[in-house]
Amino acid sequence: MIGAILIFGGFALAALSAAFGLTWLLSAMIGRHETEPHHATTPEWVEPDWPVYQ
Repeated sequence: MIGAILIFGGFALAALSAAFGLTWLLSAMIGRHETEPHHATTPEWVEPDWPVYQ
């Protein structure tokens, strides 16, 4: 019984860490690929002109 709980917990932890690692890697790749040219070409993104702040 305890062994089954430990094995199930290990599988759950491994799946959770794998999912987190994959999403972090994917977001890091997409973020690095998307934001560098975007921020370089659009400086108005740093100081947005939203009507809420005015």
